[in-house]
Order: sequence, then structure tokens, then C-alpha cells
Amino acid sequence: MIEIEALRAITGDAHLLTGEDVRLRNTRWGQHSPCLARAIARPANTAELSAVMAACHAVGQAVVVHGGLTNMTGATTAEESDIVVSLERFTAIERCDPIERTAYVQAGVTVQALEEAAERVDLLFPVEQQQELAQGLAGGSREVEFARLPSIQGHDSFLVD
Repeated sequence: MIEIEALRAITGDAHLLTGEDVRLRNTRWGQHSPCLARAIARPANTAELSAVMAACHAVGQAVVVHGGLTNMTGATTAEESDIVVSLERFTAIERCDPIERTAYVQAGVTVQALEEAAERVDLLFPVEQQQELAQGLAGGSREVEFARLPSIQGHDSFLVD
């Protein structure tokens, strides 16, 4: 089991949650499901994330990663001996490239922030338009599946088979 102070040395005191601060965190969207982990580490960047993961790996510490936390399948439920690594501070929009028509963002970027960044370079991140596009693509020999994920991050997707 990893020493909590080893994680605190990596993330800083303000970004390592323990005790009641952990229990106040919900682990499942739409349900009251408090986190039971020993601690929640909230690294700010890939260097800190790598250091947290290396430290945990060195002592065989189980880690559960928290991203958007829809957790519809229960896959991110932590046990009392686990350490949670939250990606909530990964909020950088690294760049929006109008030539490639691509945005490079970190895992914790909100849809609103991405929409605003894309708009600044005359791009559109069409979250709301995806359902309309999926309906327009359906028909003939094409099957289109649109899925609205009930996420606070607001990710939607569709597949053309």
C-alpha cells in the first residue's frame, strides 16, 4: 500500500483528498454513491500523472481512474484500499487547428470551453447538431446509431455502420 505522503509530495496538499473530502465525492452520475477510496489524487499534468502512477505501481497499489464519471457500468467504483486518480484538472485546450479542423484537448475539458475555443478559430464543435446529422445520414442501406451519454461533460457520438 502506498504512503499517502508520497502522493501528497507529487500533487501538493490541495490536490490530494483524504477522509471526508473523499466521501463527499460521488462516483456515479445520477445516484448517491460516495467514493470509498483511501485518497483521491488530482494531478495537474501528464508529468504528475506519470509520477503518481509510477509511485503506485512501485508498491503494487491498486488505482482507479476517474474521468467524466458517468460510470454507467460501475467500472470506476473504488474499494477502501484503492487510490483514485482524477483527471478533473486536465482542462487545457492545447490547440484548435483550423487547417486540420481538429482540436487537441485534455480529458477534463468542458464542452463549453471547447465550443468557445473552436469558435475563436472559426470552427464549430457541433454537439447539438450530431443528432440531426445522424438522422440525415440514416436511410437506404445505411444504419446510423446515435447515442446521447448522460454525462456532465456532454459527450455525444454516433456510428455509421
